[in-house]
Amino acid sequence: MVGELILFLALFTNFIGVALILLFGVGRRRLVELVSVASTLISFLASVLLQIVVNNNTILTIAGITFRVDAISKIFALMVNLIGFLSTLYSIGYMHSERDYVRYYSLFVLFIGSMTNLVLTDDILHLFMHWELIGLCSALLIAYWWWKEEARIAGVKALVMTRMSDIGLAIAVAYALMHGITSISRLESSIIPSFVSIAIVLSAIGKSAQFPLHTWLPDAMEGPTPVSALLHAATLVKAGVYLVLRFSNVIIADTMAANILFIALLATLFLASLAGLVAYDIKRVLAYSTVSSISIMLLAIIQKNYALAVLYFISHATFKAMLFYTAGVVEHSAHSRDMRIVHGLYHQNFKFEAIAFVIGALSAAGIPPLFSGFVKEHILEGLTGVVPHAVALTISSLLSFMLALFIMRAAIITFFYGKPEKVFEHRIDWYMAIPIAVLLVVVLLLPLPIVNICSVCIDTSDIYSINAILLISTLIGILASILYLYKAPTTLVAESPWEELRDFIESSLYLDKAYMALGKVFYKNFAALASSLHTGKPSNFLLYLLIFVLVVMILAVLVHIL
Repeated sequence: MVGELILFLALFTNFIGVALILLFGVGRRRLVELVSVASTLISFLASVLLQIVVNNNTILTIAGITFRVDAISKIFALMVNLIGFLSTLYSIGYMHSERDYVRYYSLFVLFIGSMTNLVLTDDILHLFMHWELIGLCSALLIAYWWWKEEARIAGVKALVMTRMSDIGLAIAVAYALMHGITSISRLESSIIPSFVSIAIVLSAIGKSAQFPLHTWLPDAMEGPTPVSALLHAATLVKAGVYLVLRFSNVIIADTMAANILFIALLATLFLASLAGLVAYDIKRVLAYSTVSSISIMLLAIIQKNYALAVLYFISHATFKAMLFYTAGVVEHSAHSRDMRIVHGLYHQNFKFEAIAFVIGALSAAGIPPLFSGFVKEHILEGLTGVVPHAVALTISSLLSFMLALFIMRAAIITFFYGKPEKVFEHRIDWYMAIPIAVLLVVVLLLPLPIVNICSVCIDTSDIYSINAILLISTLIGILASILYLYKAPTTLVAESPWEELRDFIESSLYLDKAYMALGKVFYKNFAALASSLHTGKPSNFLLYLLIFVLVVMILAVLVHIL
């Protein structure tokens, strides 16, 4: 009974909060903020109690829906609600001047509640419903400032590209239901056809922004920074990791599915690292860092190092949220994310943010004794079990160098390069400062075994060993970023001879430009079609479509009768 009550609070408190916001929130900003913080805090505390009170591999039923509480779901629920609570608190300071707060907080809290349900459910239809719900919430939040064209395009792009990949999960769900399978635990332990495994992989690739569907995530930075922090650290992109982790047995057992995932994440790692090296938008650099970090988690799963995947998920959730919070303070103060404008902030009153950002960047780079450094090295070392040793060593060393170089480049330019052309007002209140301080402490304490193990029974006796080659590669990347201070031009201006090359690299070798061009063609045709309908002059295409639908309906009726 106690377990069901705790689970209920974790699952549905945020939904109750959304209902209260929509019913009573109009014209009551403080009430909306209070309900949002209270509901996310209660959900977080319930997630903590799940770690302590409910045993692993416990099946509970609420309102006819089956939920599974095991090591994976408990850890994911805990991190979702920790980052959710801190991001809600941060939002009070960051979004204090926004008038449309009811829309923002209702979607924000619904986003957190939907992700919590997704990771705790054992019902496959319930999973699919919340899989779609988090996609819808994220797109609407990305396009929150809808009057900006960039925000509208980013929201539509995220919605379309993630929906395309969701066809994969729809195929898997349809297969399961056709065979009378309604529980995730039963499906993941079943022998399923190759096309279902591949469909699951494709769905995870889109949700977690992996090649070739990775280009929507950098554009998603047009949304408010608390949304970016939540989306990157705990919710949408982590849903793909959760899906692969849940169905790891069937994916790894299928050689084709595993190979598709491996090729996708390896391509993503290199493309994201290259793009991060040339990007000047602080949040876009962090987006490329997230894309590469997700690839590292998926790489651990392919290697069957599930413990490492979970530990890196915990580490990434904390340092990535902290990075976005500090970037949010910079954006909030300077009204810009362009490092050619916003740089050298350590020389102003941004020392706290500089310290937090550098520690977060070192975590992203993977430098011991920060915990992510140990985990990242072990995962990259595991490449030797996937490809030949010499190839694995070359790839892992190059990746260690690039991952360190591009994230530390952003830290160096933003806080230590030169002096800004103008003085920016340091705009931060305690609502924004406390989440940064909390996560800074967590990131520094994660190397302690009692913290990083949580409720997952993982043997970490050798987790703190260091690979000298990978460590040297990482240090060289960090050193190269520091040398940038002495070798870079006095002003950060994109020189015209290099601008085209920079654009080529940041657009993933023009892949993103191809997507945007395709989207424009579709938009024009769709607009013309809608115009024809509105004027009562449907095109021949619509007539053919109507005839086709009628024929299908008639055939369906005949089949049913016969």
